Amino acid sequence: MSTPVTDTPSKKRIDEVLRGNYDKKYRPNMHGPPVIVTASVLINSFYSSTDTGMDYTVTLFLRTRWVDPRLEYTDDKNQTLTLHSDGVNEVWVPPLYFPDEKSGQFHKLTTENVLLRIYPDGTVLHSARFTITLSCMMHLERYPMDEQTCNMEIES
Repeated sequence: MSTPVTDTPSKKRIDEVLRGNYDKKYRPNMHGPPVIVTASVLINSFYSSTDTGMDYTVTLFLRTRWVDPRLEYTDDKNQTLTLHSDGVNEVWVPPLYFPDEKSGQFHKLTTENVLLRIYPDGTVLHSARFTITLSCMMHLERYPMDEQTCNMEIES
C-alpha cells in the first residue's frame, strides 16, 4: 500500500532521504557493480501502423525497478514514499531510450503521468505513460496478404 506525499511526515522523510549524500547525477553503486534494472511495458493503446511511413504508434506505460542503497530508510510503519511529477526529477532514473523512435510525447493532462515509489529497502519503482511512434521495417512483398512483426527495443 502506498501513501501519497501530502502529509508533513512523508514530505519530511523524502527531504531527509534526498538531502543526505544523494546526487542524482550518479548512478547507484557508482564505483561498484552495475545497477540491475528490470523493465516492463504495458501497451495501453495501439493506434496505427502505416506502410508508407513504415511505423506504428502506441500509448504505453514503461515501468522500471531498481535498488538504490542511498535511498534506504527506516520507518516503523514500513511506509512507501511516493513522488509525483516534480519530485521524480530529484532521483536518479535509468537513462533508457527507444532506438527506433520517430517521435514521442509524455502525457501531461492535469499533471505529468509519471510516478516514483521508494521502498524502505531502497527499491525504486518508476512508472511513466507516453505515446510513441516507432519505425518498423515492413516486408510488403505479399501485400495485402502480408503479416508484419515490429519489434520494440529499449536500450540504455
